[in-house]
Amino acid sequence: MPSLQKEIVKCLACSEPLTINQTKKKIHKEYAATHRAFQSLKRKQIIKEVSIKKWQGRKYKTYWLTEKGILAALILGASPKIMLTYASQVYPENNILNFTLKAAQYVNPNIFRIPYASIDEKKALDISDVISVLAIQMTSETNEQNIEALLETIKSFPEYYMLVKQFLESFTEMLLRIKAKL
Repeated sequence: MPSLQKEIVKCLACSEPLTINQTKKKIHKEYAATHRAFQSLKRKQIIKEVSIKKWQGRKYKTYWLTEKGILAALILGASPKIMLTYASQVYPENNILNFTLKAAQYVNPNIFRIPYASIDEKKALDISDVISVLAIQMTSETNEQNIEALLETIKSFPEYYMLVKQFLESFTEMLLRIKAKL
């Protein structure tokens, strides 16, 4: 992703939905370049139009991140806590996204490269991808506080807690079978 597109993703990640002009002003870039970058991000399904803003009798499209865009922003180092505020406004019914952003506060953001890569094929954020990377992160995490905080977050979502538990049990069984063959 080119640098201007990265700037736009990071800008949107820490703000409410914005028009192209509002974004241009925040990142201090030329309108034409910002507009082209927006078009490219839309084609890549990283941003989308989420509402219409009325100003001085005119209507302007506002844009924010898609699920894929949120994962891209996490990988780029955007704050999951800040994104959660805006994501819950833009996607109030998306429990998987809510879960992902809450859990993302306690893990290495690079683990989201896996769900980011698979979202093109699946067209939506898949809970199995998120659970897989979180479980793998828990097995490699050395910071006990992060593990405890992540477990508390997982427990606060009962529907995903059982899935994580089942995944870890089958993962442990698989590792034991592999170990027995060594």
